[in-house]
Amino acid sequence: MNAASERIAETPQATVERVLAGATRRETPCGAGAMVWRSWGAGPPVVLLHGGDGSWRHWIRTIPALATRYRVHAPDTPGLGDSAMPPEPYTLESIAAIIARGLDEVIPPPSPIDLVGFSFGGILAGHLAALHGERIASATLVGPGGLGLRRGPVTLEKMRPEMTPEERASIQRANLA
Repeated sequence: MNAASERIAETPQATVERVLAGATRRETPCGAGAMVWRSWGAGPPVVLLHGGDGSWRHWIRTIPALATRYRVHAPDTPGLGDSAMPPEPYTLESIAAIIARGLDEVIPPPSPIDLVGFSFGGILAGHLAALHGERIASATLVGPGGLGLRRGPVTLEKMRPEMTPEERASIQRANLA
């Protein structure tokens, strides 16, 4: 069995342990505790921000691939994973500010940073880009939801069992629009 097929056959816990074994851990201030950062590899820094209700593990399969060319930093967002709760009130701006201060410790200025954010992490990446614009080399946002854009109420049409496939497709197009 080759290394690739061995990794496919490993249990989820074994995957976490294998990836975690190659990490260095760092903590930066967060509320009454610490924000936890894990890092792998060497090269230009890339920061991976996970989705809401998650942790660095959202990137478990991405980290080994990127760590061959980059210094990958995958923090646990304040209040999630192993990071402490941020101080109240909980806002995107206050959470982004905690991450921004941590970035300055983990990747000291003026080093440029590539940001990648998934879902809630994408929204935070947008706020970090606003706070650290001069340091952000790139920002890749994967399914960030909304970035504070206002939209009016949405009225969705319901499908009924007696509809034809064409009618259903028409309603789906209208609802997605």
